[in-house]
This record gives sequence, structure tokens and C-alpha cells, in this order.
Amino acid sequence: PEESAKAIGECDAAEKVASSLLHQAQGFIRAKLLEVKRYTAELSKSMTEQLTEIQTRSEATAKKLAAFKKDTSERKLASLLSEVVDSISAAEKKVEALAKAAAPFSKDGLEEVSVEELLAAQEETQAAQKEAQAACLEARKVIGSKQKEAGAAKGSESATELGKLQGRLNAEIGRASCR
Repeated sequence: PEESAKAIGECDAAEKVASSLLHQAQGFIRAKLLEVKRYTAELSKSMTEQLTEIQTRSEATAKKLAAFKKDTSERKLASLLSEVVDSISAAEKKVEALAKAAAPFSKDGLEEVSVEELLAAQEETQAAQKEAQAACLEARKVIGSKQKEAGAAKGSESATELGKLQGRLNAEIGRASCR
């Protein structure tokens, strides 16, 4: 995670520098295109052709830079969501263990189960519920910290994805009744 965050930070920094330089170059090209109009017709035509070719190359570079920015954003989102998904998956496993431990209480013919078996199932269920509650609480903490980290502005992709994961966690919390 630290290596990923470092690499993403470096990509963000590189994108900002490249974007700034590209905008400067495009501004320079536009200014020179206006300037060459004052030259003689023959020289103006030649310079305009050369500058137009350079402008086309800068537009292609801008497209590559936009793709790089999008890729970096996707990597940032994947990195951000990775820990959240892991914590929710852990909570889901604990809730599944709780459901399995509580299964004897939902069977037909409960009156035929021995008191010892019911007591053992109760202890196992209580332990599993504590673990599920702890896992759900930890997942909530992770989601909260990642929302702060992302500065999850309403409508942003990270806010949307974190909202979906929060819904997934809430479903598990409801399933476990560990609110």
C-alpha cells in the first residue's frame, strides 16, 4: 500500500508538471500563429504550416496526458478501495460464521435438540457474534477513514464506490444484527 501510494503520488505530480508545460507550449504556439500572420505571405504560409504541425502534435500529447490522468485516477480509486473491500470481506466471513453458529436455533424440531447442544451452540453463537460485531466495526472505521482520505465529494467516483461498499457492509450488519 505504501509503495502504491508513493507511485500514485509521483504520477499525480508528473501529470501536473506535464499539464502545466503542455498548456504553456500550446499558448506559445497560439501566440506564434497569430504573430506569423504579420509576416510576408510566403513566410507566413510556411511558418503557419510548421506551427500547425507542432500544434497537432501537442493535441495528440494532450490526449495521451488525459489518458494518463484517467489511468492514475483509476489506480488511485483501486488503491483506496482495496483496504475497504478487504475489511468488508472479513466482516462478511465473520457474519457467515455467525449464521453457521446460529443454525441450530433455526432448525425445525428444536425441542428435540439436547440442552447441552443448545448451550454449546449458544456459546458458539455469542462468540461468533462478538467477532462479527468487531469485524463490522472495523470495516466501518476503514470506510470512514477512506472517505476522509478521499475527501469523498458528493457525486465523485470514490464517493459512489464507497457508498456502494457502505451499503454492502450495512447489509451484513443487518444480517448479523450487530448494530
